[in-house]
Amino acid sequence: MKTSGVSRTAINNGGPISRSQNQATHLMQIAGNKCKVCERNIVLSTEGKFCAHCGTFVHLACEAQGNCDVCGQPFQQYVTPDADPMGEAILPPGLRAAKSGGPIFAAGLMLLLAFLALIVYYAIMEALSHGH
Repeated sequence: MKTSGVSRTAINNGGPISRSQNQATHLMQIAGNKCKVCERNIVLSTEGKFCAHCGTFVHLACEAQGNCDVCGQPFQQYVTPDADPMGEAILPPGLRAAKSGGPIFAAGLMLLLAFLALIVYYAIMEALSHGH
């Protein structure tokens, strides 16, 4: 059984996916595993289904049943994730949200230095006006 960090979603043939099934479906990679029925590799994730309970992989064409022959649990299939155009958009650096407090820190430091420069300037002007 291969597992991967690839974020894939799967659907339970019989109904809603439970929390434990949902965690297992995000770890399973269907493509590249051997079909239990024909012993050939499943090339595309959309060509196969798997049992999250026992780790059995089969081609959709090889196994028409909705439940696993080994453990009786429902098979799960790969489902293409919904498109997220905003998440995939390319934004110029000037329009990206700041990810740290660096710009705010730099602006605050500049204001502090400007304030200190004004204090030093007025201190020097005061000292010169009194003849020191």
